[in-house]
Amino acid sequence: MRAVYALGFRMLGNHDDADDLAQETFVRAHRALDRYDERWAFYTWLRAIAIRVGLNEIAKRKRRRTASGEAFEAAAESVPEAAPDPIDLLAEAELHSAIRAACQELPPEFRAVLVLRSQEGLAYAEIARELDVPLGTVMSRLHRARAMIRRALAERGAVTPEPEENS
Repeated sequence: MRAVYALGFRMLGNHDDADDLAQETFVRAHRALDRYDERWAFYTWLRAIAIRVGLNEIAKRKRRRTASGEAFEAAAESVPEAAPDPIDLLAEAELHSAIRAACQELPPEFRAVLVLRSQEGLAYAEIARELDVPLGTVMSRLHRARAMIRRALAERGAVTPEPEENS
């Protein structure tokens, strides 16, 4: 299913790892099919499995201290097909690359919330249920993840820094 692969790519940032995540997700789902609760939409159940597989992979990477920068550089080199202005296309590609790199630097718990909200379009309550954390934790992590992305982009010179909030 493309949606599982896409979730894997957004979480892990690399095509090969996304393929592996999708395959492992379906293997685990097949093994656990007898435990599937039909009150849940099948994709919701499958996505929860994919998220756990992705978070496990991120934790393994952290333990091994492997650099994921090379994978992002390779992914960032793919350029959209045709654009009216090559300068605009380059600027957009550089911004997207910087955003992907900044997302990959987020701690796993922040990255998961950001992916589920921004790219999967889940509501806060759905994210809280899928990650088994309180709603306030989801909101806090999302706020902090966005702030970390803004800071990382500003440090890379990809965007103009915004003034800090005093709340």
